[in-house]
Amino acid sequence: MLQESQLFSLLDKVLKQTAFIRKSEEAVYFCPFCSHRKKKLEINVRTQEWHCWVCHVRGTSIRSLFYKLKAKE
Repeated sequence: MLQESQLFSLLDKVLKQTAFIRKSEEAVYFCPFCSHRKKKLEINVRTQEWHCWVCHVRGTSIRSLFYKLKAKE
């Protein structure tokens, strides 16, 4: 399993943006699904749950986020 810092770096690379880190375990990004003007996609690296507060797309693992984004290895 990846360390939290490695996971933050991987998320930055896949989402092609830098996260705003909140509470040392949550990363906040611009949502690639709804393209809202503010950062609304929250990803918790401990629980791996993610959620967009605007378009309500969500998942229970970061792997499901990568699958939805069609990220390549």
